[in-house]
Amino acid sequence: MNIFKILANGDGTINEANVSAFLGYLLDPYADHGLGFEFLDKFLTNFFDDEFKTRKYDYEIIFEQAFKEYNNKKSKKEIVDIIIACFDNQAKEGEKYLHSLLSERRIIKQIFLLEIKIKGSLTKDQVKNQYEKSISELKSILTEDRFDEKSVFSIYLTPDDTKFDVEFNTYSNKISGNHIIWNSKVNEDSVLNLLKEIISDETKGEIEAINEYTKYTIKSFIMFIENDFKSKIKEEDDDKEGKGKKDIFYEIEPFLDKYGDKFNENSQIKIRDFTEYVNNKYKQFTTRHSRAHACAVFSSKKLFGFQRKNKKELEVQLVNRNPQLSNSIIQQYTEKIEELKLTPIKENWGFKIKETDIDLETIIKLFELQLDLLNLK
Repeated sequence: MNIFKILANGDGTINEANVSAFLGYLLDPYADHGLGFEFLDKFLTNFFDDEFKTRKYDYEIIFEQAFKEYNNKKSKKEIVDIIIACFDNQAKEGEKYLHSLLSERRIIKQIFLLEIKIKGSLTKDQVKNQYEKSISELKSILTEDRFDEKSVFSIYLTPDDTKFDVEFNTYSNKISGNHIIWNSKVNEDSVLNLLKEIISDETKGEIEAINEYTKYTIKSFIMFIENDFKSKIKEEDDDKEGKGKKDIFYEIEPFLDKYGDKFNENSQIKIRDFTEYVNNKYKQFTTRHSRAHACAVFSSKKLFGFQRKNKKELEVQLVNRNPQLSNSIIQQYTEKIEELKLTPIKENWGFKIKETDIDLETIIKLFELQLDLLNLK
């Protein structure tokens, strides 16, 4: 029994907040897992090597912390998944530890902002905005002797996907931070390998014995990471290919190799060319393909795609699942689509286009329109 796969069974994937909660639990040196500083030490050594003496400081693990630009009422809040707050305890000689805490003598040594992704979607500039707004807010509430903006460090933890590298590298020179991954065959500092080291060190007697429940749970988590955070149901779905289950592809060529004959030649070209357009221009989005939905574009949720229609042609869909879609927004959609000499049909999930033989240039215009109306550019 793997508790993580079972908990993910609701919709076939586990919530990022749940994964964050467990990771934060392991990182907390004072939690009841029995690891003490072992995992936190290995995790932070990724960024500072021997220059940062992990066990010398005090820590607080904080979840879902919001930061907002100081003195800007229009500033959008940025939610950080996990914060590791590291304090240098500046107790006076002879002063008891509790007295030091109550008198706020702890100086911030380091603030680690940990943004976690377990799926393929990303939010453009998210880590950069978190970094900048956290500094802005912390500077507004802490005196200079208790906070230095150089102490803020961003950690971007994602799947092994080049689009996350591209996203992080676009602003890596503007922030202090690092990009690490969950699972990699070539990167020894992946979270997966750090967890395996913990189990190996305990087996070889190099660290204190871990209680059996913690050890079992970590092993389950390791297997869950290795399986790309899939639930038991999702594993079974993947194994039952061709039996009424969704067959999802994240690469265009394997999809067309298997299902290309379900679409006419013109539709195949449009599917391939549109996918390349999105993947090349918008690294923050994910494209995926299935027999029914030839191409679907996702941010955190589906926002655009084609559905197979009239056997081999394509129906274009602009997805907006806002249940309170205003009449003015509906009118904007209608007018903009009609300007392209197309017929919009309102559905409860957004709009579909009546015409099925639309050229690639017009499909791209529809996609760009959708990004404008969703404020995703």
